[in-house]
Amino acid sequence: MELESVTLQNFKPFYGEDTIHFSDESGVTLFGAKNDRGKTALLESIRFCLYDFDSNGGPNREKKQDYCINRRAAIEGDGETAVTISFAHNGRDYEIKRVLEFSQADTKSEREVDEHYVVVEKEVDDEDEEDGIIIDTRGDDDITDYREFRDGILPEDASHFFIFDGEQIDEYAERFGQQDADVREAIELVLGIEELRKAETDLEKRGIKHYQEKFQEAHSEAEEYRETKDELEEERTLLEEYKKEQEEKQSKLEDKRDEKSDVEERLAEAGDIREKYHQLIETRVELYGAHNVDKAREYLSQDKIDDLTPCIESQLEENRKKRQAIYDRFGPIAGAVAAEQVGSTVALDSPGGIIEVLQDTIDEVPEDCYVCGQNIEDIPLADFRDRLDEARNESTDEAEYIDQLVDGLQAQTDEEEYDLGHEKAQFEFLTSQIDGLEQDRTKRMRRIERLEETIENAELETDEVDEIREELEEVNREIERLKVELESLKDDISDQEEKVSDLESQLEEMEGASEEEERYQELIEVAKQAKSAFVDAKDEYVDERRDSVQDKTSTLFMKMTNNEVYEGLSIHENYQLRIKTDDGTFTIPDQDPSRGARQIIAYAFIAGLAQFSSRDAPILIDTPIARLDGDHKENLIENLPEFVDQVVVFYQPNELREEDIELLREQDAIADHHDIIQTGDETSEIVDHDPDHFDRGVTAGSEEEVTADD
Repeated sequence: MELESVTLQNFKPFYGEDTIHFSDESGVTLFGAKNDRGKTALLESIRFCLYDFDSNGGPNREKKQDYCINRRAAIEGDGETAVTISFAHNGRDYEIKRVLEFSQADTKSEREVDEHYVVVEKEVDDEDEEDGIIIDTRGDDDITDYREFRDGILPEDASHFFIFDGEQIDEYAERFGQQDADVREAIELVLGIEELRKAETDLEKRGIKHYQEKFQEAHSEAEEYRETKDELEEERTLLEEYKKEQEEKQSKLEDKRDEKSDVEERLAEAGDIREKYHQLIETRVELYGAHNVDKAREYLSQDKIDDLTPCIESQLEENRKKRQAIYDRFGPIAGAVAAEQVGSTVALDSPGGIIEVLQDTIDEVPEDCYVCGQNIEDIPLADFRDRLDEARNESTDEAEYIDQLVDGLQAQTDEEEYDLGHEKAQFEFLTSQIDGLEQDRTKRMRRIERLEETIENAELETDEVDEIREELEEVNREIERLKVELESLKDDISDQEEKVSDLESQLEEMEGASEEEERYQELIEVAKQAKSAFVDAKDEYVDERRDSVQDKTSTLFMKMTNNEVYEGLSIHENYQLRIKTDDGTFTIPDQDPSRGARQIIAYAFIAGLAQFSSRDAPILIDTPIARLDGDHKENLIENLPEFVDQVVVFYQPNELREEDIELLREQDAIADHHDIIQTGDETSEIVDHDPDHFDRGVTAGSEEEVTADD
């Protein structure tokens, strides 16, 4: 922060508007004034502009603000008291303006602030950028927005090392010599160490702890993933057990059927009704196929078997697959197009329902329906979806239909063609075939039942036949029992397959949970390593910065002290100052230096801090000499230019005389020199320096009129 100008408007004794421009060259800027002319008020105006009087809203804050209003301006009418600071920071120009609006007062003691606000503007680089205002507490911005901006430049807690009253400097030394936590925090803030400590905390909180929380979340998900995976394995194992049991029972059922066939054969032979048995075998082959009938080849020739191939069950299965393929292609389309007409009254997976829906689909297609210039029935499926996407946004009835097709269409192979009429005819034909085969199947099953009954009830009354019948009845009971068990197993398998499928879907959604867990575990380790490396670097930085401040402080102190007993200063790890002598190193209370020496110690330490501060700011000192003796005074004046590039001193003529100021001139260290003079009973003005300003007397009345609060 480099001061460029300060503008006062009706602030304390400064009536109207008064602007001070600071030189851009390094050196000391001097403001001289007799008592009660506004020297302290000028310094206070800078602190007021930056920090107000009490950021926490103390009990005296409003009264102090009221006292800022120039008395003459308050009596004359409504107006405003304002302080504007222009400064450069990080290569850019800024302006802070703090304003107190007031209404006309009847008496000087009744002046009162009506409105208080702060405006911050930045230098506008872009010609197209109309407004350089970045903060305005009159609008949506809160005062905390301003404080965050200001603390990024010079926090209030650190400002006491840059803006201070020299008459209190020995109190600083007293605190610097003690283990004062507030002083340590302020010093660390000035040196940028506080930010490093916060960064260390952030690495712990937003790094390690953040990733630990994420790890716990990922661990929970990974644990759920592992549990689901274990559950899936259990359900798969159970499914395999069901299937194995199904195979075993199916094998038993086949054995029982073979056994039944043997018993039936024996019973037919005993009853002399072998022809009926042959018919039974033939009917079973027609229905189930020769490979499922144990006695087929014993009673039927190969030619006969070939004539009965394929069996009804095989034909049904084949036709159902073909019809399902058509449904897979057109069922969703039909459902999309005819949903309003069908509603919940038609089952799309039933033969009658799908025929009706497909018929509605065909009926819904506009006559001579074209998609992108080509008839809909002539477009290969490979191109159909792309063409539909191109046409769906057209505002026509045809496009409305196309939009429904797009929503319902599934991915198709490149070889197939989209022929609604042909596919519908095929579907109808297959459905008709299936209906016929199902009727044939029913007939064969009834015929088998009749033949089995005929054989079983053959009119024979021998003990042998009775035994065979009992055996047949037992076999039938076993067969029925196995059928029931198989049907139950079929349901169990279906349910189990659904469970497995659901778990597989869950696992697919949770895929990567374990990898996420491992990733966060790695990030925790990286964050720990980063923090460890940062802490090491920070500790090294703190030690180096403390050593640098110590060297600068000790060097300046030795230049400014007049006591040969002192050998320098050292800084404890808690930034407690200690004095080195030929007898050892002592704390300030133990050494108990003179008041002047204490002031020199404090100045040296402040200058050392400012030299290595992360806050590039000027040092502003009111009444710097205070009660220093001649030697200390001269040493301080000669070394002021070494403090920082921009030093601003507010002095009284009896503090710095012309011969004292000459010490700075000889070093070509004076950047600017101004005087504050009284221009009326209630007003002061800042002018260029002239020694005669302090030689001329003032009337006693005038001296009394300007009071301390101005």
